[in-house]
Amino acid sequence: ELINQLDDAQQGGDRAAIGKVIEGLIEYTVSHFAFEESLQEEAGYAYCKPHKKVHELFARKVSEYQERMDLGDDVAEELHATLARWLVNHILKQDK
Repeated sequence: ELINQLDDAQQGGDRAAIGKVIEGLIEYTVSHFAFEESLQEEAGYAYCKPHKKVHELFARKVSEYQERMDLGDDVAEELHATLARWLVNHILKQDK
């Protein structure tokens, strides 16, 4: 959904909407990652710590996009590519 929202914002050249996508992504990473990591710990998943590290790196990258956007950078295309890679590589492979 966030990728679709970002695509719509890019197509419309709507910088404010791109900012909202980043805000939503930050909220998502905080809540979803905490929930996912707690499930992994409860299940005794052997790779909890490395998986959490991947989440931390992604959350840091999202924060960097927010900071760059606040400074006036156009991060939409780069963010879109990052989210697409995350969807394919992390959500559809590692999380599965």
